[in-house]
Amino acid sequence: MLSSVRISLFAFVLAAFWAVSVGIGCPVGDLSGNCKVDLEDLGIFAQRWLDPNCLVPGCQSDLDGADGVNMTDFALLAGNWQEKGIQLVISEFMARNSSTLFDANNESSDWLEIYNPTGEAINLEGWYLTDNGANLAKWRFPFVEVDPGEFLVVFASGKDRLDPNELHTNFKLDGDGEYLALVAADGNTIAHEYAPAYPDQLSDISYGLAQHAIRVVPTGATASYHVPTAGDVGADWTALDFNDSQWDTGPTALGFARAPVEWGQNIGNPSAAGSHSVDDGVYTVIGDGEDIWDTADSFYFVYAPLTGDCELTARVVSMTNTHAWAKAGVM
Repeated sequence: MLSSVRISLFAFVLAAFWAVSVGIGCPVGDLSGNCKVDLEDLGIFAQRWLDPNCLVPGCQSDLDGADGVNMTDFALLAGNWQEKGIQLVISEFMARNSSTLFDANNESSDWLEIYNPTGEAINLEGWYLTDNGANLAKWRFPFVEVDPGEFLVVFASGKDRLDPNELHTNFKLDGDGEYLALVAADGNTIAHEYAPAYPDQLSDISYGLAQHAIRVVPTGATASYHVPTAGDVGADWTALDFNDSQWDTGPTALGFARAPVEWGQNIGNPSAAGSHSVDDGVYTVIGDGEDIWDTADSFYFVYAPLTGDCELTARVVSMTNTHAWAKAGVM
């Protein structure tokens, strides 16, 4: 019983794989129909190799069409294997270039960058760049090599120039977002793509893959900071031996925002009008009043009108010249 179950299951798997058609125009060895040669194709190939019916020509994995499935066919599949190493990538591009890079005509054409992360020089002759998923062979590279760890800049200007010293594609990049791909010399194998489309782009801001990224300062680390005033002179704070012990501290990340405009107001009928002043972020509030109690409130307070979700932090440093019932704080 166990043996027959295995045979039936094996036959079912074969039938399932047999139903998969090979994509027209895709690389040799693509048995799954996704126009790439990868682990899925290797699984299909292995099943066909074990099939007695594939000892003669005509089997799906008989890639050369002769002598059935054998090592020759396996060599053809391995030659187009897409997971044997890191491929060339479009590491960066700029679809709204106005001032960052200029071509030989002193025009700020859009551009893209090809990166070779492998240990070998790669010749791009016959490879393609495209912004159209339905036309993978839109612009063809001339003879040009990218050395290991090096970058190649290609202008996406629509000028269609094949000078290896300054390449220009026959299409421009859409700043609103579109498909972009680097395609191997067979015209079908996609080495790298931004699909279905890269997002809307900002002017003179490049978009692409992060490389050699490290976090220098972790989130939540304690940082010293100081908001300069008119009394600050010089740039001694940039010196390596500068003492920042008197600066305020806080967790990263730190940011800047427009300081709120504060207002002062008397409440009730204090015998003397209140006032306040600000010096280097420290508020001095002077107020009079009888009490803060029930319906007899009489005091002076400082406030800042804010809109939306906001946060206001304050600390009472000291209180002087007061009555025993005097109060100061945040409410």
